[in-house]
Amino acid sequence: MGITANIDNLKYAKKVIHDQGIRAGIGNALIVNEAINRGLSVSGTPSGKALLSRGSGRSFYWRNGVSSINHKLARKIVPQKEVTSRILRASGILCGESVVFQANSVERAWAWGQYALPLVVKPFNASQGRGVHIGVESKESFVKAFEAVARDHGDVLVENFMSGTEHRVLSVDNELVAATRREPAHVIGDGRNSVKKLIRLKNKNRGPVHKNIKIDERVHENLNSGGLAINSVPADGQKVYLRKTSNLHTGGDAVDATDELSPDEREFVVRAARAIPGLRVAGIDVLLPRRETDEAPAILEVNPFPMISMHHFPAAGRPRDVAGPIVRAMFPST
Repeated sequence: MGITANIDNLKYAKKVIHDQGIRAGIGNALIVNEAINRGLSVSGTPSGKALLSRGSGRSFYWRNGVSSINHKLARKIVPQKEVTSRILRASGILCGESVVFQANSVERAWAWGQYALPLVVKPFNASQGRGVHIGVESKESFVKAFEAVARDHGDVLVENFMSGTEHRVLSVDNELVAATRREPAHVIGDGRNSVKKLIRLKNKNRGPVHKNIKIDERVHENLNSGGLAINSVPADGQKVYLRKTSNLHTGGDAVDATDELSPDEREFVVRAARAIPGLRVAGIDVLLPRRETDEAPAILEVNPFPMISMHHFPAAGRPRDVAGPIVRAMFPST
């Protein structure tokens, strides 16, 4: 199932999106395409949502992962990361401890965080990997990260860092339907080209979902920490990481890993989804042990507005249909 064929199959859905005034986007097109194939009516709302309905029965809206299939309570709880982590821990599910601090409370935040090193410092309510600082271990680096987040985003969330390989798992009605292994932006050396040239070559074929890797201060910092520079020539087969965060919007890769999860790992993720009242569709970021030094599986974050296109168009591995299970959950009789 190639990327081009999939994109071509969405042409009619994209036309419907345009005609109905629905916000553009591959995720929206996937849901609209599935709804059309199931004989559902599709119309647009003034705010650009896709409204899916069948006759005079119940309708659901969808826009870039935001959907009425999740109950209102879940949509309010989950974006509050501190609240979500407390609910999960109360349910016996391992996840990071986190506290939200006001922008002018750096000393108070360090007083809490110094006993939980290393730390993750990130915006309280931002998404797409923006402003995330990982592996903070000294007061100097903590203050620098905290003040940067506070300046750009306001309130700051501080949590303890946990080891493991990050995966994004999509759960629909407490069933795991797809999983990707998310890798930070990186290039593979060939012994001939510089890091800069390797980035340029990789950016030529990023597909419809994955974003180009941008060379910025974070990239230079990560290269320098590994003894490299933007014009260094990595050895053949050498994997050079350019960022610490694995978000797709910062150049990361989503590699299909649905069949790699053990039964216990699958159940662990489903238990996390079940712990949040009314959460029917969720993208769950989970750390899974893939190295000897890794700890037990742990929930990193729960997203009630998941990006679904990464599962249909992974950077590598088998594409997974997740739009189908989502629309089927909305309208089981179809």
